[in-house]
Amino acid sequence: MRTLRVPRFIANKSAVELLMNGSVQIPQAGLNSPARVVGSAVGPFDIVTDVNDLLSFRIDSGPRQTLRLFHGDQVRTTDLVLPLNVQATGVLFSESRGHLVMETTTKGSSSKIFLEPTQDDATGADIGTGHVTLGLNNRYEVQGQTVVPGWVIENVRATVPPLQPSQLRFVSPLRTFANFFEVSYYTQLEVCPRCHGIGTEHDFVPDNLGDPDIVENEDLLLQMVEKIILTVLGSDPFAPWYGSDLVTLVGSKATPFIRKEVRRQITTALSKLQNIQSQQQKIQLVSDGEFLARVDQVTVDSAPNIPTLFLVNVAFTTRSGVQRDVSQALNFGGPIDLLGPPNPNANLEAFIDQQTGLLRRA
Repeated sequence: MRTLRVPRFIANKSAVELLMNGSVQIPQAGLNSPARVVGSAVGPFDIVTDVNDLLSFRIDSGPRQTLRLFHGDQVRTTDLVLPLNVQATGVLFSESRGHLVMETTTKGSSSKIFLEPTQDDATGADIGTGHVTLGLNNRYEVQGQTVVPGWVIENVRATVPPLQPSQLRFVSPLRTFANFFEVSYYTQLEVCPRCHGIGTEHDFVPDNLGDPDIVENEDLLLQMVEKIILTVLGSDPFAPWYGSDLVTLVGSKATPFIRKEVRRQITTALSKLQNIQSQQQKIQLVSDGEFLARVDQVTVDSAPNIPTLFLVNVAFTTRSGVQRDVSQALNFGGPIDLLGPPNPNANLEAFIDQQTGLLRRA
């Protein structure tokens, strides 16, 4: 596999994040590992001068490096690390459970460690063989790896710029199909698959600790009041009694009878909510803050100069004694208005402009 398809256009290429197996972030340059060697012997070690106190190796394509080990009886592995790191170039020494570890500072397939003993210039014999003492094999080469190759962003096909789908292409094939990848990216609002172009996403929002930010008590009741009022009666096949019949008033103009009918629909819906909560608290906890104790007032007014726009305010009290209210602008404009503007929301937009003092210029 070399490509990862994303369903929408990537709007900001610098903000793309690629995650492997849900936890490992893959940079655009790829994920590479250094060359790494772990000695098989466990310290402490007996290091004798001119006997086993020399360690020789090459890093990548560099020259041979010969380091002198800290000598003495029963030398701990941790005591070897600092003197070796002071002398070495391109490699870091560390200790792991008594073993000596060598790791290149570079990463990827070009990173190499080649262990070779120091030889006597006259005889060619191996001298100062610290490799044997530390459990590092002579004339042994290890190479770094490319765990995940680098990747680039490209368009799948030229449709209608700039909204064509995009894809991530790896510069070389992946070696395994056992991993799974997630792509996080920004796209254009009109093609967003999460909010579907409305700019609002109704999804869990995590808090600073990563836990879902849950709406509770009075704030939850506010949501429930709005939901049952605005849900179309009969639209839920599992609870056809849930909601209100306000949709039947589409096309109506603000007469005293219609205002009374809007108030009746809202009051009926809230009575259903109270009945739901009364039944619910018999089998599970309903907090005092989220329980609708009483509906104090429902006011329905018509907007000035917009006969099909109603301004609704519902005031209520929770069982905890907290008073809250919710307001909605309900636009009952008819579906066809031969004399009106082509935009069905024009009346509502005009009212908002009038109330906020804005002037929209064509």
